[in-house]
Amino acid sequence: MTHEQLLSYIPEDQLDTPFVRVLANMPEDIISSMVVTTAEPETVLAYAGDEFRNLYLLLNGTLKLSYELNMEFVYTFAFVDAVNILGETESFTHYPEFKATITCATRCQYIVLSRGVFLRWMKTDNDAIYYMATHVAQKYTTQVRQDRALLSASGEDRFLYLLVKYYDSLCRNGVCQIDTPKEQLADEICVSKKTISRSISKLKNQNLLTVSGHSLIVNKEQYEKILKLNEQVKG
Repeated sequence: MTHEQLLSYIPEDQLDTPFVRVLANMPEDIISSMVVTTAEPETVLAYAGDEFRNLYLLLNGTLKLSYELNMEFVYTFAFVDAVNILGETESFTHYPEFKATITCATRCQYIVLSRGVFLRWMKTDNDAIYYMATHVAQKYTTQVRQDRALLSASGEDRFLYLLVKYYDSLCRNGVCQIDTPKEQLADEICVSKKTISRSISKLKNQNLLTVSGHSLIVNKEQYEKILKLNEQVKG
């Protein structure tokens, strides 16, 4: 593959982004060995718990990340849009397995990179390693800051934080549907199931979320109001 061929798979509105500029200058010996794969919706690229051997460089389309709580229930906790890479943290830390199941939410075009090839790329490309180091640092700095704020918050305020997190990860066309069981929501923010039920009821009465069966629905207008409340909690 050539650089020109690689860029031809990437959406036009992504061509001037920092990560794509890194890809456009990838070393010749790395890019020449790459092959683009096309997969249809609902194709599973990796299951949570599988041995981690490869990264996925998403050029076009959307992937969804999910957890399987048991044989009957799977919940999606994030969507990843192109252009993106999955597995960079696992590669740097030598994490042994995939943390989540990766599935194509739409028709996707992607490149499979072995951990060895990825690390060789990082060792020979200063721009790439700088981008990845900055990317990972920003991601985890934000996470640590949010987690510290969460520790001192009340149960209801923690739930506000969780709704913001879910909306940012799952929103599609201005609407976020949360199918995660109450027990799992409670575990994520270290509160009781009763606190989750009370928080849902309170926000429903304030028209800040909608309950539909076992799902929680948050639209853009509700999200913006929740976001303001969450910012007030963080001070």
